[in-house]
Amino acid sequence: MSSRYLELAARVMRAVGGSRDVSHLTSDDTDAARLYSYAYRNQTVGVFHSTRVALDAFDANHSVQSAQRRLRDLQALSMRPVPTGVRAAAPTLGWYHDWSDEVVAALTGRSIPVGARMVRDRFQEVIGGIRESDGIVLSRDDELPVQASYKVPGIEVVIVPLVYGDHISWNTAYVTAGSVGATTHRHALQAEIHLGYGGVNGRTLLDGHATTVTKPYVMPIPPMVGHGFDNLSDHNHFVPFVFGSKALDGWGVFFDVEPQPSETHHWPETPLESSAMNGSCYLEPILRSVREAADNNPHIIVDSMRTSHPSTGGLELAARRIGMSEIELQFEEFRILSLREGELRLSVAGVEVQLRPGDHVGIPGGLPATLCAVGCGALLLEASLKTY
Repeated sequence: MSSRYLELAARVMRAVGGSRDVSHLTSDDTDAARLYSYAYRNQTVGVFHSTRVALDAFDANHSVQSAQRRLRDLQALSMRPVPTGVRAAAPTLGWYHDWSDEVVAALTGRSIPVGARMVRDRFQEVIGGIRESDGIVLSRDDELPVQASYKVPGIEVVIVPLVYGDHISWNTAYVTAGSVGATTHRHALQAEIHLGYGGVNGRTLLDGHATTVTKPYVMPIPPMVGHGFDNLSDHNHFVPFVFGSKALDGWGVFFDVEPQPSETHHWPETPLESSAMNGSCYLEPILRSVREAADNNPHIIVDSMRTSHPSTGGLELAARRIGMSEIELQFEEFRILSLREGELRLSVAGVEVQLRPGDHVGIPGGLPATLCAVGCGALLLEASLKTY
């Protein structure tokens, strides 16, 4: 456990105690509590969900049942946005901290089956990663955690959560080889953007149309539009995607999936950049122009109107070049950054981390972020939810 977390947790638990006295909590404590609370919130359909499901095999044990109840509480807590004021510390971070400890305590003792102890250890490993950090926990889009993912009912997709912010999340979908026609679905109150990077080989699917893709691409998906991905390779594949809704939250915080298994091999082949594919585009030409740009302003890849609906808002995806001169950014809304090229030094609320390609991080609204490329220029994608 990092000294930063240890000291903050002690102050927070003092405030969450019987006195409810928060006078000793500073603005720095509040900023740090926001970072840590978002790190816990990332595990809504990650380790909170997967641990609870893994414990079903041992649910005859009363202590295991107690742990599962607390895990449900942790998932329910994630349905609440992280506050901006002192409530980010007390009670929000206090509850995440205390209830995670209670899960571990319930799964510790002679009566606990060996298999349940192994589940506990994997839970502790993920929670330990949060507590060992200084508040910023980076996530990658090319790894499938042993116990921090979510199998979507009704479709052949496993979701790995990366960053969960206010009404927006960045995730990756694990699609197995041979799942053609088994991934299609739609969402009533969520907008989405699919991405494909190097090594992609499949058909991206949208509203009865399909495009075979072997190059990096981006596809915007409005609510109530069927979509999916047919993996045509002979190996498993990750499909990164951004998800958002002002009515709901990041993927899986509130369940909103209607499975639509389809004979997608009959869907007509359609140009990616056509209106039928909602103005999807190939990513590399855009990134090439951003690399050559003299400024570090965002270059819009997907305009929010492509996915906008009055009930959800619309997702915006942009690319930005970061040079070796330090810049400071401050966003009104939660922003998610995905580093694609180079290395980047990031500082938020006094916490500094270094990103490498494939790393993802969330920037809470209102917290200044300082960015600087390391060694040479860096290229990142950034996602936000725009409301109207």
